[in-house]
Amino acid sequence: MTSTIAAWKDIYPSSLTMAEGTVTHYIHPDAWGWLVAWLNSLPAFALFLALALLFWMVGYRKPQIRSRFG
Repeated sequence: MTSTIAAWKDIYPSSLTMAEGTVTHYIHPDAWGWLVAWLNSLPAFALFLALALLFWMVGYRKPQIRSRFG
């Protein structure tokens, strides 16, 4: 299984370095190490599955009930 960090490096590596700079500058330098450790242990499909479910739940609309005469 591909880890999330490996998939991120393959898809868009410059955003990974940009995210590292942002996290270390605005949050804390140690926070990047914790985030990388967590993302390295997380399979990419699990993250994308959770994001897809979240976006589906946000965008879901109940079908309108049509009356018998309308």
